[in-house]
Amino acid sequence: MGRHYEDFETGEIIETPRRTIVDADIFAFAGLTSDFNPLHTDDVFAAESDFGGRIAHGPMLIGMAFGFGARAGLFDGTVLGLLALEWTFAAPVRPSDTIGARISVLGKRATRKPDRGVVDFQFDLVNQDGTAVQSGRAKILMKARSVLACPLEAQEALLSLAAVKRSGAPVVATDGASLWDFGDGVGCFEIHTKMNAFDDSVLDALEQALEIGPRTFRALVIGNEDPRTFSAGGNLRVLLGAIEASDLAGFEAFIARGQTAFSTIRRSPIPVVGAAFGFALGGGCEILLHCDAIVAHAELKAGLPETRVGLLPGWGGCTQLLLRHADRQGSDDEPFRIVEGAFESLMSGGISTSAEDARDLLILRAADPIVPQRERLLGKAKERALGLANTGYAAPGPRTLALGGAASRSRLLEMAREGRLAGDLTETDEVIAGHLATVLTADAAEQPASEDLLMRLEREALRDLARTTATRARIAHMLASGVPLRN
Repeated sequence: MGRHYEDFETGEIIETPRRTIVDADIFAFAGLTSDFNPLHTDDVFAAESDFGGRIAHGPMLIGMAFGFGARAGLFDGTVLGLLALEWTFAAPVRPSDTIGARISVLGKRATRKPDRGVVDFQFDLVNQDGTAVQSGRAKILMKARSVLACPLEAQEALLSLAAVKRSGAPVVATDGASLWDFGDGVGCFEIHTKMNAFDDSVLDALEQALEIGPRTFRALVIGNEDPRTFSAGGNLRVLLGAIEASDLAGFEAFIARGQTAFSTIRRSPIPVVGAAFGFALGGGCEILLHCDAIVAHAELKAGLPETRVGLLPGWGGCTQLLLRHADRQGSDDEPFRIVEGAFESLMSGGISTSAEDARDLLILRAADPIVPQRERLLGKAKERALGLANTGYAAPGPRTLALGGAASRSRLLEMAREGRLAGDLTETDEVIAGHLATVLTADAAEQPASEDLLMRLEREALRDLARTTATRARIAHMLASGVPLRN
């Protein structure tokens, strides 16, 4: 096992074992990288070059430098990532040269996560004559001795769903999701499908949890312990299957069912808190938008990228994003500013690069806390849920929005036309933009629009888009390649 973050001292110098470069090393590296430059592989060519003979590939020595560090007992099993690298090449390395590394610790810094820290290393490679042949600087993320390095306050609020699952049976369970008792009157709704995507089994469990939850618990948390994904949203294969089978009734029923379940979260008599982390995309982001509060891990990647697959957010995402833009703009602002902000965000399909970025995108509210340590996320979400329950929680009432009517819709359509002319939008994008303009302006209604009206328009827009060959092509292409189709 290599050294941990705490084991390195600024200013220390480590001399590594040495190794003699042989022809087999050079030819093996040439084969691995397909770099058969004759300077490395052809004796006659290299002899006539400025080097006077064959030399080793420069990048080969970079890899060897880190290998020397591993042989010196520094890196095995304790490196979490290479964050930055700068390298210079001072002299050639030839077959039969014996190379070693002198590794200096230039500095170190702790991170917001107590189980890791960054160490700044200087690497100097020298040959048998003491000549420096290469040097470089690397910033490496190293494991810390986790519990020992974690201050007492950081050990508070640790809550393991795995431990809860070992200690008892779920309150609700289907193939796709479960409801667990987190203690202290808090339940935890966990999705456990592939990529934590929503299908009928997840909606089955969610409906049961929202019915049983208020009778059993004082608050609910929505979260899980998947290493990468909170939820990837609606299962695209389910949607495409319904579309290709011409089962538009089944498609609409699935959308309507998700809308109803998410609306029930918003109307629940007990507070519901989302414990957001990793990827929260599409429906995975929409369920968070319906929660009373979100506690987010710092590295949250959340967004509503439905336009990339020829669709719109249909589980209340358009509606909830409008409400967030309205809250930011204030009631005195021009209605079009509310509509414009939501339109630009949804058409871009942007995904946050961090929790702070998600706050800028209005996925997180100003009061939603960000947790640096992932292992503390569920505990902090439970604390937030209890805090809401203990302060006289009442579910938010229905709202209406003034959206500017026909004037706002015309301006959105003009934005889409300009985007098409500029080459920023494709033909399919412009069609999607037209449907989105209808949703966001409540079909150009001049009177304030209710949430129910906006969500009905979401369903209708999705139904109409699902009938198009362009949307089918986008979904199929995304499933096959993982890359959006720009048709």
